[in-house]
Amino acid sequence: MKNKEIKKKSKLKLIISFSSYLLLGLVFAYLVFKLVRINFYNDNTIFGHKFYNVLTDSMEPTIKPGTVIIDEKRDNYENLSVGTVITFDFQSSSNVPNTHRIVGYVYRTLDTSRTENYIIDSRVTDYESFYQFKNDPNREKFEIIGYKTQGDNCPSADLSPVYFNSIQGIYKRKSPIMTFIKKVFSNMWGFALLIFLPLVLLFISQIVAMIKAARAKELDNQISKTEREIEDITERLKKEAIEEYLKNNNKNKTGE
Repeated sequence: MKNKEIKKKSKLKLIISFSSYLLLGLVFAYLVFKLVRINFYNDNTIFGHKFYNVLTDSMEPTIKPGTVIIDEKRDNYENLSVGTVITFDFQSSSNVPNTHRIVGYVYRTLDTSRTENYIIDSRVTDYESFYQFKNDPNREKFEIIGYKTQGDNCPSADLSPVYFNSIQGIYKRKSPIMTFIKKVFSNMWGFALLIFLPLVLLFISQIVAMIKAARAKELDNQISKTEREIEDITERLKKEAIEEYLKNNNKNKTGE
């Protein structure tokens, strides 16, 4: 009866442990999913930074497709140098941001015509060199209004200019951890592996722990039983010795 109660309690404890780990795993998965979703698909940032998922090979070999990058968000994107990698709103029907490198400047004249143009030249690497190149040290004739961009893997610059107000962030680094999480959560089997494998391992560890505890308890019971048997034998031997002594003592008295 006692053993049955112990087994029932062990099963109940196992079910409660597994349910707790399952609940914790699902909560963790939900929080990670929400964190990734909020940062990828909204304007929310984490400590002034935002994640972007690079979908194409236009920035290879610098950034491979499927890589998650971290961009720094700023209030002002003026005065960026040539060579800076930026993420910006790409003028297409998909509305998917694009990440390319600045290769030149888009400017306009400040006369009545206000003609818009761009310049890509190895001698022009920043604002100062631009105005020197245009021979306008006092910055009276021209105004920089955006950038000309190009993917590292593209043969030519992008057709559309990138204006300051269309820039979403400045590329800082790749995020291997977020790349892994993104790949896992975009795959059903990967998601299951990430969430349920640790739960299975925890479940197995719980079973192993319970088996060890049961064996230890069984060993303790055997030791206790052995100790009781030894005590019984000792008591019986004592009793037999006393009886033998009394018997011999009575014989001696009768012989006298």
